[in-house]
Amino acid sequence: MPHPNMMGMGGNPHYAEGGEADKYNIRFSDRTIRAAFVRKVFFLVAIMLGVVALMTAIPFFNHDTKLFVARNMGMYWAAYGVFFAVYLALMCCESVRRSFPANIIMTAIFTLAVGYMTMMITVHHNVVSVLLTLIICTICCGSIIIFSSQTKYDLTNMMGIMFILSMCLLVFGMVAMISAIFFHVRFIYMVYAALASLLFMFYLAIDVQVSFTSKAYVSVCCWFFK
Repeated sequence: MPHPNMMGMGGNPHYAEGGEADKYNIRFSDRTIRAAFVRKVFFLVAIMLGVVALMTAIPFFNHDTKLFVARNMGMYWAAYGVFFAVYLALMCCESVRRSFPANIIMTAIFTLAVGYMTMMITVHHNVVSVLLTLIICTICCGSIIIFSSQTKYDLTNMMGIMFILSMCLLVFGMVAMISAIFFHVRFIYMVYAALASLLFMFYLAIDVQVSFTSKAYVSVCCWFFK
């Protein structure tokens, strides 16, 4: 027979457990706690971005490192494999992203993999192009974060539209690749890059609003990075 304290309204033995969950949800919905959670998310994202930026800058200060990174494409694909595996583990395995310190270790590996891939891409460009890209990306992302955190519109309901736009961009990317290879139409790459940047700005705005309702800060940080 269930303990009397476990018997809630209507004699439901699970009332106490549900009550604890309700109390947790009420506490987590408190504005002060939500604000602290969001600060933790953005603080962790800032650290991850700082590590990636530092790794990206290393080849421009050390010529030997730049040559090593540029000549070893195998390490790029290895880093991509690590990135994809860790991302799936953090997104699909709740026991991984909610257990400490496993979630921090996996996030660190995830950040290093992204940093190496970014470093591999930037070594094929000059420092001016990389700095211009950094400035443009910083301004755009900062503006999107401010807008999505202050607007009254719920952007999280637009995931269906975003999926359709993503499929259209995927098809356009295939057409752009075929046009560049067989017909030498190079300018279409710029159009594709502009459309992709615009689409992922929308994704960033949605991710920011998702962070206001999510309860797992590690997964939210990975959403920002994906």
